[in-house]
Amino acid sequence: MFYINLNNLSLKSLITACFIFLFLCYTGFDVYGQEYAHSKYIFKYLTMEDGLSNYKVNAICSDSSGFMWFGTNEGLNRFDGIKFRVFKHNRNDSSTISDNLVRKIIKTEGNRLIIATDGGVDIYDPKLESFSHLKCKDENE
Repeated sequence: MFYINLNNLSLKSLITACFIFLFLCYTGFDVYGQEYAHSKYIFKYLTMEDGLSNYKVNAICSDSSGFMWFGTNEGLNRFDGIKFRVFKHNRNDSSTISDNLVRKIIKTEGNRLIIATDGGVDIYDPKLESFSHLKCKDENE
């Protein structure tokens, strides 16, 4: 942090410091953390036109298979770098995610995912591509 002791500055020095500060703020120069050409990361905006189920992304996770997972208000989205696969709740199928509103995604050992939804907590098994639901035991039971 840079501090200036105003008690020891003359008016001329203060005006000069303010002018330099304003000049640096408004000249429009760009500062980069690293050269763009040498960057190994490429960022792409993913939208509903790309297959994302909803614009509201609540959680993001990557797994060891290279998939990117996005938890949205309309389901769990798996992105393979080209297309999305969306996992949604189906009340007639107990192997689906417990609710479409995904709040949190946590990667565990064995490349399984723990998914927190408004309907409960699920574990995604990538081998079976299905969900199991965790039940919380009440202290009174």
